[in-house]
Amino acid sequence: ATTNSKLVVTVNADSDPISCGEEPVLIAQSLAHVPVIISAKRILALNKIADSTNCNVILSDDGLQHYQLHRTIEIAVIDTSRGLGNRRLLPSGPLREPFSRLFEVDHIILNGPNNKLLFQELSQLSSKITTTYTQIISLREITPSGSICVFSSIEDIRAKLISYRALHMVAGIGNPAKFFVTIKDIFLTGQTCPQFISCPFSDHHRYTDEDAKALDCLPAGEVLIMTAKDAVKLQALKYPFHINYFIIDVETVIDNALTTSIVNQLN
Repeated sequence: ATTNSKLVVTVNADSDPISCGEEPVLIAQSLAHVPVIISAKRILALNKIADSTNCNVILSDDGLQHYQLHRTIEIAVIDTSRGLGNRRLLPSGPLREPFSRLFEVDHIILNGPNNKLLFQELSQLSSKITTTYTQIISLREITPSGSICVFSSIEDIRAKLISYRALHMVAGIGNPAKFFVTIKDIFLTGQTCPQFISCPFSDHHRYTDEDAKALDCLPAGEVLIMTAKDAVKLQALKYPFHINYFIIDVETVIDNALTTSIVNQLN
């Protein structure tokens, strides 16, 4: 998240996502009292945590290939919508680590929509596989004055969104289609639903005031709904939105057996 390889930064809930990265800021906002440290050189971040906090567990996001880091547990995460491709490393293929690493890690997590073929393929190679699912935990409505109204049940979320003619779904994440499907699934059990308008941006897109102005100009009866990751960056612009907009908060749920296994390993 930082270009200076010797720079170590403590990220807080109000840190600037442009300089720190939106994901570390989101983590800091979600996990109160948990230190979040970033550095282009991961070992420096680890040393900072070890020297300045009383943590006894350090979690490295996307850290499998950073071999300077000592690790007690290794977890490989595979996006089910992309799979393993041709099993080759970047730039010839999609993998950051050799395929053979899957034989060495402690756990393999398949993240995303159900992919039976991928699960069957990996099940022949390893017994360490588990799958995840994504669930919506809340919908936040943000007014121009900054006040927030939270809807925390799918029924309440559906009832609120169904009143709009169209939902403009904003996602600047690695796989925007996954977010779009999550929104559409809110209305699976209903007879009617709004029109869905996809507004994909590139992953880690750096929003500008021009982007905000374009998103702020919606016809009556239409509304913005965005990921928390996008909201962090748009809100950092301090752009005065004239419309209400919605933020969907989701969580990835892993199997209880995996959670128990990790806790037992740590103990």
